[in-house]
Amino acid sequence: MTSALHMRRAAAEFGRAGFQVIPAATDYSEPRFAGGLQWVPDTLALDDAARSMKELVGTLVTEVR
Repeated sequence: MTSALHMRRAAAEFGRAGFQVIPAATDYSEPRFAGGLQWVPDTLALDDAARSMKELVGTLVTEVR
């Protein structure tokens, strides 16, 4: 079981290590606001952006190996 954000990378890594992978992602992100409030900046959006950037870097590093 792993975060939905990095399921693809985690499954690939464990598969390369010889494990049989059965994906079971958790913590999917859902839209928090409806209407115009979705365009108002908040700290949760900043945290989501930081997590996404870290995952992007992790994916790039994994593919370079």
